Amino acid sequence: MALHPETKSFLQYLQAKPTLRNQIGAAPDNAIFYAGKVNQAAWREINEMKLTDEVLMRKQTLHEVIGRLPAPGTQHISLLAYAEHVASRVPESDRNILWRALSGIYASNAIGAVSFYVGDGVSKAEKKVFAQTEVSVLERNPKVDDTTRDMIAYYKRCLLTGRTDMNLGLIRDTV
Repeated sequence: MALHPETKSFLQYLQAKPTLRNQIGAAPDNAIFYAGKVNQAAWREINEMKLTDEVLMRKQTLHEVIGRLPAPGTQHISLLAYAEHVASRVPESDRNILWRALSGIYASNAIGAVSFYVGDGVSKAEKKVFAQTEVSVLERNPKVDDTTRDMIAYYKRCLLTGRTDMNLGLIRDTV
């Protein structure tokens, strides 16, 4: 299946900007990966919890990171605005590809202690980006610590056995 022209253009944009790709990452020990329920984005839940949780306040989601990055050469104020613009104009299958690309870059740039938030009652289908991209990229990332590797091994076992009740998060305080 061919990609929508705007999806293809976005992916080519990322490909042509290695400096920008290298910035799609949280500060060391502050990356958080998540999977949420349908119609209840986990990143929004995390943002609400950050209002009262000092440890969580330091964690950085993909949305936060790309929301602060410029998108030079586009009409958009940030890389997040550019991604959301494209996502709003392409088929769902392309949206998944777009977010998998960004999440994969984010996972490949993670360093040290990684945190996880997996929502309660999330089905396997709702873990698309987490299951299809982030788990395998983090598993191959040599810059993450041993506890992160243990968590990824757990999530991978759950996915391989079809277990969808993996409501196990780990918010790490490394200060």
